Amino acid sequence: MRSSDFVIDANVPFEYIFEREQKEKTVEILRKAASEEILLIAPSIIGDEIANVLHGCFKDVGDIEKHLEFMEKLVESQIITVVIPNRSTYLKAIEICRDGNEKSGYPSLSDSIYHALAIENEATFITSDGRHYSKAKQFGHIELLKEVRI
Repeated sequence: MRSSDFVIDANVPFEYIFEREQKEKTVEILRKAASEEILLIAPSIIGDEIANVLHGCFKDVGDIEKHLEFMEKLVESQIITVVIPNRSTYLKAIEICRDGNEKSGYPSLSDSIYHALAIENEATFITSDGRHYSKAKQFGHIELLKEVRI
């Protein structure tokens, strides 16, 4: 992978969908991926995570469908490349999520899968999840969305 390869967490598209503080940065990232200046990848669990959050946030199924269609178009147009994690990625994710402590907690397996995918592909994991960042930054290959320079 190149230094312009990134793994994006599901919370990155949520910045756009929910018009959060980092919406413009997310739009910039998606534009650069669309123009092939950078490569965005995500593990296949991104669809499950997005559907789960949309299900909990929107009562109107039409709203859910609209946002799922948006995500589908990002994948179909190869703006985001979705990959199925392999055994090595899962094992690295387990290593990450076991590296914590009872006081501050442990990284979640799902967040660790994204992070492991970045490590395994010499890419940078972009997340807006400060909790995962603080628990797992020692593994490297991670930047907070608000601080990433693309």
